[in-house]
Order: sequence, then structure tokens, then C-alpha cells
Amino acid sequence: MTGALRASQLLIISHRKLLRRALDRRRAADWSDEAVARAQFHLSQVLQRQGKDPDRSQKLLQESKASLGRLLPLDNPKWLEGVEDDALLFDHLLTNFGARLTGTGYLEHFQKKHQSEA
Repeated sequence: MTGALRASQLLIISHRKLLRRALDRRRAADWSDEAVARAQFHLSQVLQRQGKDPDRSQKLLQESKASLGRLLPLDNPKWLEGVEDDALLFDHLLTNFGARLTGTGYLEHFQKKHQSEA
């Protein structure tokens, strides 16, 4: 195994642990439903890619998609019509107050849609 591959695996394991810890402590931190759903989605993806805990991965994915289905209609701009990229949709749900960006895919999609309208 190469050093780069091992470092990549350690980074994924670290992210998985951090996401689990964050989800376990979310009530004390008073997370929004949007933030919880996004963290559940990303943790499910990490678990799935690693082949770890498939039952928990599926449960997290189902819970996150249920939240997405409930929250997205509350703020679903026209430029998101037809978007099927779940990561992009979860990024959209998060607030960007304080100049916080949520993901490059979201920003790229937003720029493309608005450039084509100009």
C-alpha cells in the first residue's frame, strides 16, 4: 500500500469518526434540521464507500432523504429544478449567513444557471 493511499484511508476514517461524534452531540450543540440531515447524508456516503455498517448507512440515508423531502419544498428555487445530485441539494439547504460556503458543487451549479440567464 502506498503512503498516499494509506493517508487517504486515514483521512476517511477520521472524517467518519468526526461525523459520528458530531451527530451524537448535535442536540447539545442545537443543530438545525438541515445541518443534521446533511451530516447524516455525508456519513451514510462515507460508511457506504468503506463498506462499513451497511444497516446504519442505509438508516442514515433514509433519514436524511426524508428530511430533504420535507425541507426542500420550503426553499426550492427554479434554478434547482431537475437537479438530482443529493449532495448539491443538501448543500442548498444550509444557510450561508456569515459568508459560509457549503460546497463547490453548489457554487458551480449556481454560477452556471445564473450565467445562462444573463
